Amino acid sequence: GAQVTPEQADQLLIQDSVIGPRIKERVAKGRKATGHTHELDTLEYLQTAKDEVYGEAINPRTQREYTLADISYDMMYAGGFQEGSEIYLHRPGEERYLDLVQNGQHFPIAVPSTRHPATIVHETIHLYGSDAWKNLLARPGNEGATEFFTRHLLSKQENPGVEDGATVFKRDSYPQEFEATQCLVKKSSIELLADAYFLGKIEPLRQKVGAANFDAWVAAMKVKNFNAAHAALGCAPPKG
Repeated sequence: GAQVTPEQADQLLIQDSVIGPRIKERVAKGRKATGHTHELDTLEYLQTAKDEVYGEAINPRTQREYTLADISYDMMYAGGFQEGSEIYLHRPGEERYLDLVQNGQHFPIAVPSTRHPATIVHETIHLYGSDAWKNLLARPGNEGATEFFTRHLLSKQENPGVEDGATVFKRDSYPQEFEATQCLVKKSSIELLADAYFLGKIEPLRQKVGAANFDAWVAAMKVKNFNAAHAALGCAPPKG
C-alpha cells in the first residue's frame, strides 16, 4: 500500500507554517529524513535498537539488561525509532516469530507490527525535538507531543487516491498521550507547544497554563497517569 516517503516527510515539515520556521536553520545545516532513513528487517531492527537506544539499560520489568525479546515487547507498536540524526524503520517479512538460539536453547520472539504508512512523519518530527522537552517529559510526554504534531501535519493532507491511500493519513498511535497533549494545547496554543517542543522554550507554555498546573501535568505524564494529566489542566477526563 501507499507509504509516505522520507522526501515527502521533509517537505511536510518545512512547508508547515507552525513547524517550518522553527526547524529551518537545522534543515539548512543538513538535518532531514532524506538520506538518513534506514529500512531494516526484524532482527536487524531489534539489534539496532539495542545498540543505539537501549544499550546496557536495565529493564524495570525484569530488573535485568534489556534482551531482544524485551525490546520487541517494548517496541511492539512503534514501527520505527529515531536516534541522533538517523531514522530506523521496521520492514518485517512474513514471519510472526523469530526463533533465536542461545547456548543451545530456543527463544521465540514475537515480531513487532509493521510500521504505519506515515511512521516516517512521526520519526522525522522526532529529529527536531528539543532535549529540554524530552528530558523534562520523558517518553510519554515526548511521544504525545510528537504524535500531536504528526496528526497536525497529516490532517491537512488530501487523500492521494491511491491504493490504501485513506490509511496513509489516519493515525491512532499513542492515543492517551495524544489526548493529554491535545488538552495542553487547548489550554495554551499550538505555537507555544511548538516553541517548547522544537526550541526548548518551555517557560512561556508553563506560565500560560499556570506553573503549578503545568508541573502537575508533567508529573502525571511521566508516570502515564492520564486521568491526572487531564485533571491538572482542568480538561474533561480522557476518552475511554
